[in-house]
Amino acid sequence: MEIVVSDSSTLILLVKSEIINELLDLVTIIIPPQVYQEIEEGKRKQKPDAFVIDELIEKKLIKIKEPKEKIVKSIEKLYNLDKGELYAIALAKELNKDIWIDDKEGMLVCKKLNLNYFTAIMILSVFYLSKNITFDKAIKSLELLIKYGWYKKEEIEITRKNIEENLWLKIKRN
Repeated sequence: MEIVVSDSSTLILLVKSEIINELLDLVTIIIPPQVYQEIEEGKRKQKPDAFVIDELIEKKLIKIKEPKEKIVKSIEKLYNLDKGELYAIALAKELNKDIWIDDKEGMLVCKKLNLNYFTAIMILSVFYLSKNITFDKAIKSLELLIKYGWYKKEEIEITRKNIEENLWLKIKRN
């Protein structure tokens, strides 16, 4: 099973878009303790998605791992990131794994560090195009990402077009 590192915002969006459980059938998600602290803060604020993520952690479907402090410090010296993103990026760098991140500044740092990153909307697209969810589920999840996410209209339209064109190609082939 593939391993990915995630920040809290992407996990939250994947819970809200109702595809997290299907994703966990295909990948192992690892988060640093600092991301878990953000989830705990969400629980204190009574955020339903935080409780879902916490339950997945309790079931050991999402694992927690501390990155090496040396890597954290080297990234922290160069970039001004929030704690969750800093530690998630450090962990991805240490483990040489892809990272799921929706923070704009974090994505720029990933580019500079040559880390493969995926946003929630990119994950949805890949997940659908690799035939892991149905067209209807993909569109429903996209609608939820529109509602809860902060994506630009162009990103949403490109994703919708990719999903719809892929369905059209399937229909044409039959």
